[in-house]
Amino acid sequence: MSAAVIFGLANPSPVCGREASLTGEFATETWTTDNGMPHNTVTALLQTRKGYIWAATYNGIAQFDGDRFKVFDASNTQGLNDSRITALYEDPAGAVWIGHDRGEVTRCVDGRFEPVVLDKLWGNASVIAFGNDEHGDLWVLNLGGEARRWRDSLQIKPLPQMAAEPTVRPALAADAQQRLYVLRNGIAARLTPNGYQAEIFDSAYHAQLTRAREGGFWVAGVSRVRQWDGQKWVKDFGPFPLGDSFVTTMLETSNHRVLVGTLLSGLYVLDAAGGWFRLSRTNGLSQDWIRCLIEDREHNVWVGTSGGLVLLRERKVAMLSPPDNWEGRPVMGITRAHDGAIWAATEGAGLYRWHGGEWTHFGVGAGLSNLFVWSVMEDSQRRLWAGTWGGGLFRLDGEKLVRQFELAELSEPVTALHESPPGTLWIGTGAGLMRYASNRLERLARYGDAAAGAVRAIESGAAGEIWIGTQGSGLGRIQDGKFKSYGRAEGLTYNSILSLHYDPEGVLWIGTLEHGVGRFKNGHFTALTTENGLPNNIIDHIAEDGLGNFWFNSQNGLFRVSRRELNDCADGKTHSLRALLFGKAEGMTTLAGSGGFTPSGFRAPDGHLWFPTARGLAMVNPTLVRPNRVPPPVLIEEVRVDGQPVELQPDPTLPTGPGQAPAVGLEIYRHEFHLAGARPDQISARGARCGVDGRRRTAAGDVQLFATGRIYLPGDRQ
Repeated sequence: MSAAVIFGLANPSPVCGREASLTGEFATETWTTDNGMPHNTVTALLQTRKGYIWAATYNGIAQFDGDRFKVFDASNTQGLNDSRITALYEDPAGAVWIGHDRGEVTRCVDGRFEPVVLDKLWGNASVIAFGNDEHGDLWVLNLGGEARRWRDSLQIKPLPQMAAEPTVRPALAADAQQRLYVLRNGIAARLTPNGYQAEIFDSAYHAQLTRAREGGFWVAGVSRVRQWDGQKWVKDFGPFPLGDSFVTTMLETSNHRVLVGTLLSGLYVLDAAGGWFRLSRTNGLSQDWIRCLIEDREHNVWVGTSGGLVLLRERKVAMLSPPDNWEGRPVMGITRAHDGAIWAATEGAGLYRWHGGEWTHFGVGAGLSNLFVWSVMEDSQRRLWAGTWGGGLFRLDGEKLVRQFELAELSEPVTALHESPPGTLWIGTGAGLMRYASNRLERLARYGDAAAGAVRAIESGAAGEIWIGTQGSGLGRIQDGKFKSYGRAEGLTYNSILSLHYDPEGVLWIGTLEHGVGRFKNGHFTALTTENGLPNNIIDHIAEDGLGNFWFNSQNGLFRVSRRELNDCADGKTHSLRALLFGKAEGMTTLAGSGGFTPSGFRAPDGHLWFPTARGLAMVNPTLVRPNRVPPPVLIEEVRVDGQPVELQPDPTLPTGPGQAPAVGLEIYRHEFHLAGARPDQISARGARCGVDGRRRTAAGDVQLFATGRIYLPGDRQ
């Protein structure tokens, strides 16, 4: 018998799926009907206490857990009688209030939907918003500006000026004291049991408002965005770049950015330090009509548009590409020159230089007879070298690349370049290692083994030795004129090496093609793989950030692991690693790194780390990287035994917490825990009653943890 406990990881931060776009300060992801949304028009957004994102549409509610959608509509949900949803709100007690296009209201409590009976006085105008006032009373607001208090059906009519234009959508916001304000038809007023009390900002027309975190409101109007503290304007950021574009919604985020959504011009973001920048369908958004905005508990911004649901994440990885996008070719090797210029070698598009914010392309016209450039390096004499795939070795002279005729015999693919000591150039080729010094080229393939192999990585050791990694011929070391090879017989776990890094503690770290990271310390090899928690076993580049962490470029994005954890795991003190993974959700345009070439990345003087990928240059500032400390609520959504769903029955003999329903006892010999959308490195099992035996990812992308023992599920199944 096999059993599966299906957990919904109510974490709306997805880890895979849609293509990520990059724009301004954000990486964006979009979901439409192609990805499970019931409709592309998102009219309202909410993050529930359980962590789900609820997106209201004209075809029902899409509940999103970060991996998949569950749709509630009139055809599949008892008590939800109308699928045209226009408003969502969760009250302090945890009940979700749902407003409909024709004025109906539905309430959802503990997963049960129930229609709320309204009298004819309420009418059939669309429900726009809900809110609790300073007394705790719930109010509902409709399109016409009418507001009803829920406990006694007190209904407040809008002021004449507010009601003058029947199609204008009102906005509802609460101040720091939870007093409710409504803005409609350019007029703002406080909502009280005695009626609306006009709030006189000034004589101008005001289009939208939202709560300001420092008190008062942000108000859009008169072609500008200003902050009102309740008595006066306290901040004014000058002319609004939209001009007179129609403003539809506003939000101030936890980092004090002000977001302004429009009907036709997309989303404008105001950063007090950097000014305005715009997101639109030309640079990441699916549509320019912005309908609603929320910020989730992980400080991501969700945008409801007329073209789908969009997630905006703060970019952790910056991507850099020239205007021609590398002619569609991958970047193979990169290096930094003394003047700060970044040089990138490509597979079929020649060389590129990025300097002072400008790109320069070096192709056939610049002297390259072979555009397949696999290695690029600047030496201590500030000479730039470029190695090609069978076209020889080139050196930059002015703005031209000149083949080095004294190296005319060098026709093998040049895959690695390294200088040590100054004046000595080590050249890795498909036919072995070479050394160029004093205008003399020396072939070292005579040593055999690794020295005669396809050299892909070259690194210097503390004692002046040179280490080489090869494709299929293992590891080599040349020191004091002697060469030594390391293969399986010497304890090396895998003979195909893509990258090498020699750390300040005298440890050699080895990035392999398919067997993760190797460590060579005190004459002994140790391997760390995905079985230990690495996100990927193909290690293209290894770098240190000066903060106690190692960074790895791989075929599953960038990831970071602390030096201490790597050594503890390699020493057998622990079995698992905690890797912080950076992929498309963090700003990368591809997960595919580039490796097997030297240099394959670098740490700049400012501490930023640079890596080559199949779609350009990736740069990360390690000092700004912080792990997400917000634990996602884990909710048990389903239990299956032999593929069939089973009902969980309360067990009154099991202990419960204060105020909890009886717990559910589940005793299974072998459990499969599916945590939807979770990365393996993000999962851990804690508790004396449940031990984890292993983990793997299924074809569907879920993570399975195999365990034995007894699991106690609290009454709320969390």
